[in-house]
Amino acid sequence: MQGTVKATLYESTRYGALAWLTVMALASQAAAQTIVVDNTDVGFSVLAEAWGTASAAGQYGSDYRYRSTTQAPGEVEWRPNFPVAGAPVQILTASGQILAQGTTDDTGLFTPQLEPRDDLYESVYAILHQPGNELFSMAKSDWDQGISGWDFGYNLYLDSSPIKAYIYTDRPIYRPGQTVHFRVVAREAFNGRYQMPDFSQVEIVLRDDRGEELQTMVLPLNEFGTANASYALDEEAQPGYYGISASGETYMGGVTFQVSEYRKPEVDLSVDLLEQRVRACCETARRGRLRSCGEARVRLP
Repeated sequence: MQGTVKATLYESTRYGALAWLTVMALASQAAAQTIVVDNTDVGFSVLAEAWGTASAAGQYGSDYRYRSTTQAPGEVEWRPNFPVAGAPVQILTASGQILAQGTTDDTGLFTPQLEPRDDLYESVYAILHQPGNELFSMAKSDWDQGISGWDFGYNLYLDSSPIKAYIYTDRPIYRPGQTVHFRVVAREAFNGRYQMPDFSQVEIVLRDDRGEELQTMVLPLNEFGTANASYALDEEAQPGYYGISASGETYMGGVTFQVSEYRKPEVDLSVDLLEQRVRACCETARRGRLRSCGEARVRLP
């Protein structure tokens, strides 16, 4: 007698499609028999013992799984990726708020239309079925290690505001009591280009090193979409990094500067020069090379 192969085929009566196929190699005799199960495509998983993989030019093709029946029973499982239609799906926030729900189509896909969200970096969850169902599964929007756009060279910086407010100061560092001069440049990013914004003013907030608000300004934009202003630091201003930010419903931007009790470094440079000959030469090209030199004695204090 030869070894036997036990194949158990499970069908899903709900979806009318093959769910999985289990193949078990049994040792019913000492005589060896090699059990081959197709190949190692996606969908195969080993349930018991170890199954080898090999390639051959014969009938088995390449990368097939095999096991000898003289060894202990070994079992593999194949779950083909057939699409499942009508499976319930929910899209949820971390707090449990339902953003969308529905069922998969004939291709096994669910494509919801989500409303715009303020925080595009907030994680959302996709839930298929409910716990206890054999198809229950869950995915999280930021489970993308190794497969995100960044891994393939695409910029995935998400910004819900198409308006950019670029702010810069006249200096990176100030002493207490000095005046900070700054400028704001507002632009709308549209279709890969910057254009003039459709609003006429920006709100500016200045904060100290502890994040406390120092002053709020509403600056009108000129015809070029820019605005400038100044802020006088208090004589007793605490050292640290201060911030100027522009934040509204449709625009955002900011810059930081340092406040410190500093002084410019002093440089003491002295040079001792001795009397020496200075020889100056000039060269011109005219049918060859003409070299003329002059000599003088120079004494520098």
